[in-house]
Amino acid sequence: MTVALYLIAYMLMYAAAIKLRYSKPALARLFKIPGGMIGM
Repeated sequence: MTVALYLIAYMLMYAAAIKLRYSKPALARLFKIPGGMIGM
């Protein structure tokens, strides 16, 4: 049960990161992900 809750939380964080990357691509970032959009 705990693993499932963590999985759901990480899936939501990953979806939010992808949405932010596409909705605001020019936003200043503190770090860069290797591979650009493909690495995401």
